[in-house]
Amino acid sequence: MLSQVIGFMLLTLVVTAWSARARALIEVRCNPRGLRHQREEGRSRDQSYLMAATRESNASRDKDARAVSITGEIVSISRAALDMLAAPRDSTGTVHGVRRLRQGRTGVRIQYFPSAKSGAHIPCEGDPEVACAVARERDCAVDSYRSQPLTILLDCNHQYTPDFLVRLCNGRLQLLEVKSLAELQQPETNARLAEARALAAVDGIDLIEISHESLPAPDLAQQLLRLYDSTLPASRYEDFLVDLRAQFGPTRELYYWNLCSRLAPLGWPPRWVNHAIFLEHLAANLKSPVGACTLITLRT
Repeated sequence: MLSQVIGFMLLTLVVTAWSARARALIEVRCNPRGLRHQREEGRSRDQSYLMAATRESNASRDKDARAVSITGEIVSISRAALDMLAAPRDSTGTVHGVRRLRQGRTGVRIQYFPSAKSGAHIPCEGDPEVACAVARERDCAVDSYRSQPLTILLDCNHQYTPDFLVRLCNGRLQLLEVKSLAELQQPETNARLAEARALAAVDGIDLIEISHESLPAPDLAQQLLRLYDSTLPASRYEDFLVDLRAQFGPTRELYYWNLCSRLAPLGWPPRWVNHAIFLEHLAANLKSPVGACTLITLRT
């Protein structure tokens, strides 16, 4: 009798289980969206949890940590800037930033500017950034600079990476954004730059907007690049300037071939003259390539 009762109970459990499974299968077939909705609700709860955890982590983060450094750490903007200035060169002599520039973007050519001031090749995205690097190299107030130096963390999970980081000879740091006037006048761009500028100002760093129109034109930039020589030893440049000034008379003007012929016996080849034109110690008409009959003027 007892065995019959136990058998009946087991049979009842098996039938109940199979009935429940059959009902579930029928419900899924008749209403497949119901199961999908449950799964989406589960994912939504998981995502909400992760977002809440991220907000809590951000809230507990040091309030001075507002930038991603070249080291991958989230630190203050000034610390990220110093990390970038101390970043080593790779095997090709290039210092890459947090945003590594690669070829492949339509209409944009990546160029590597050999900066004597920075002691490395500086990656530049397009002709305007090359022109900006040329202008920084010619600026006597600039000590060194880097491209794509750091990423500033803005509100609403937005980010901003400036085009250049510049260290002046007085030690002050600047961030540069190179865009066309039309881009700089867009409300979204203005809002992003204003927020980034306010964050950088907390660390005593200026964010400066540079329009394409204010930079040397592409033809002039290429002409300046032909005059530029990053291999000349900076330690000898002051001695060259002394001999250079001694060649000019009261008019302070000489033709290029005459100046080069006077400096050659003193051990200064023409590339030193070219470099002095690039650094604006000598003035010349750069609308056409510098040649033997180009009139050179000594700047005061």
